Amino acid sequence: GGSIATAGNVSFGDNVVLNSDTTIASDAGNVDFDETIDSESGESNSLAITTADAGSVNFGQDIGNIDALSSLTVNNSDSVTFGDNLANGDTVMNVIVDGPVTMPNTTGSDNQTLSVNTWIDTTGAAADNGGNVTLGDVTGGGNNLEISARGDVSTQIVNLGAGELEVTLIDATDSITAAFAGAVTANGGLTITGAAGVINNIDFDSTLTAGTTSITLGTENDTVDVTGVADITGNLTIDAGAGDDSIDFDDTLTVNTGNTLITLGEGTNDLGIDGDATFDGNLDLTAGTGNDTVNFGDALTAGVTVIDLGAGDNA
Repeated sequence: GGSIATAGNVSFGDNVVLNSDTTIASDAGNVDFDETIDSESGESNSLAITTADAGSVNFGQDIGNIDALSSLTVNNSDSVTFGDNLANGDTVMNVIVDGPVTMPNTTGSDNQTLSVNTWIDTTGAAADNGGNVTLGDVTGGGNNLEISARGDVSTQIVNLGAGELEVTLIDATDSITAAFAGAVTANGGLTITGAAGVINNIDFDSTLTAGTTSITLGTENDTVDVTGVADITGNLTIDAGAGDDSIDFDDTLTVNTGNTLITLGEGTNDLGIDGDATFDGNLDLTAGTGNDTVNFGDALTAGVTVIDLGAGDNA
């Protein structure tokens, strides 16, 4: 425990046990943990790491799996890479990085386990698309995961249980992507906010199960695609912005208990729901002045329904 300050690299080759709150600062080097990190038995201590802009932080093994950390904070690093489980107690984990964050594409017993609310922020990256966030399988156990990225976000399975998933995309060069390759479960809610001025591609390649859900796109030609069954408990709000947007649910869409508001904006938009569309509450579908296409491929069930496709040539 205590403080370590150096101008060079800091490397820990063996298991690390924190016997008090600990800070590590490197002015010009990397910080590497090859093995596990835990608090002293019966304690709950924090770890804060700060590196210079060119310094990376690498965690090779489990964090807090035997004796939890009270918090983990990583600031001002060029990149952060995690090895195995993140299970670090009862305090928010902050990863504030001026570059990419990577958690390996692991499965099964080696998936990333978040025992705390977790915030990953790469908005300080020096270049557009320089703050990509790449996650493997993530299990949240009811905890929240918030990602603010100056770059693409990609995940495998994300199962937060009762937790909330929030993804904010900013400052891309031409386009930016949030791609969820595995099933997403966020019963505490789902919020996705696209970047302004660039193309946003939001892809759910498997099932989507979420509480109240809000998806806000930018001003360009954006896409939202949900490949598997979508099951929302709460309100569903989709705001397509001003571009020529495509919103597709390739299987069934069910909105339980809540109301649905879909706004297609001023561009030429396509909305398709290929399977049954069931809205337990009200459905309000509004388009602007563009030429829009709305397709319900199968049965439509809804409460009070208002569909206003605006002044364009619509189908």
